[in-house]
Amino acid sequence: MKLLNDRAFSLGRRKILLREGNFLCGVTDMRKLNEKDNEILRKLAPEVDIPTHYRSILPPVSMHFAADDEDLQDRLKRLSTEDLKYLADRIMDGSECLLCISPEAAGMFLDLLDERMPGDTAKRVREQYNSATGYDI
Repeated sequence: MKLLNDRAFSLGRRKILLREGNFLCGVTDMRKLNEKDNEILRKLAPEVDIPTHYRSILPPVSMHFAADDEDLQDRLKRLSTEDLKYLADRIMDGSECLLCISPEAAGMFLDLLDERMPGDTAKRVREQYNSATGYDI
């Protein structure tokens, strides 16, 4: 994480903007979803039309497709360990935004990551999230 000024910092390729104590996620290098991304998106939201304009996976699923927290939890449980590892890697390199979803949704994802992938990967993603947000999830 690199502080850019008193209103923004960078995290990987993402530029995080501070507004009244809240974090807004912005992408400096907008990515286009690849086939693996679309495969994961289809698992989480089979109702999605591919190709899609989405630039990440977790935010549209949590904000547009999941009806509530229970539905989001059920959708996340569809992911394989390989899918979770892929998303964790994308979060760490800044191309997937865990900061763009609610803290509750992020907590669900992080708890599932801990459950299915205990160890360094889950710990690093959680530490990055907690450091960036100031939350202790």
